[in-house]
Amino acid sequence: MANTASAAKEARVVEEVVVSQGVTEHTETVQDTVRRTDVEVEQLGKGATAAGRPRAFEDYGTDFRQHYTTHFGSTGDAWDTYEPA
Repeated sequence: MANTASAAKEARVVEEVVVSQGVTEHTETVQDTVRRTDVEVEQLGKGATAAGRPRAFEDYGTDFRQHYTTHFGSTGDAWDTYEPA
């Protein structure tokens, strides 16, 4: 069996492609109907204290503790864990 050497040439074309993007600006006038939403807010619970002043954060302590008892009381975590939040 005889060994035969073979050689081949391959042409490679190397090109550089430049891609650019143009920016254009235009002004457009849009006419449409604007929707309006009215929100009514009503005071829940006691609106003011017996002294006639608005309720302060401290005045809500009973409400916060009741919420804890209802939603988190059975988790085993103490009220002191939730109170700072």
